[in-house]
Amino acid sequence: MGKKFLAGVTLGSLAGLAAWTSLKPQQQRELKEKVSATAYEALDFITDYSLNALDIADAMIHDYGVSEKVANLKEKAHEKKTQLTDHFVSDDFDEQTANLRAALKKAKDDENDDIIIDQTTAE
Repeated sequence: MGKKFLAGVTLGSLAGLAAWTSLKPQQQRELKEKVSATAYEALDFITDYSLNALDIADAMIHDYGVSEKVANLKEKAHEKKTQLTDHFVSDDFDEQTANLRAALKKAKDDENDDIIIDQTTAE
């Protein structure tokens, strides 16, 4: 299939070249102008269509309140970020670390750190 397609494109291109060279210079200019005008019209249509689609999307966003929902989600995310930041960066963190160190030191200094598996023999 690929070879047939390539052959078709090649033959079509050669036929187009033959037709182009058989035209008079005036006819070539007219054809160029016609193709350019058609291309500009197509681009203009596509641009108008895209702008209309954007207008419709903006209207739907406004009508359904999506922008408010997005703003609420942003606000909630900001609140969570602030809450997590405060939790890990607060001055209370240093105090908690000091308490943990004291508890670990006390546990290390404790003389009675044996693990008793059978309580009947410990008495």
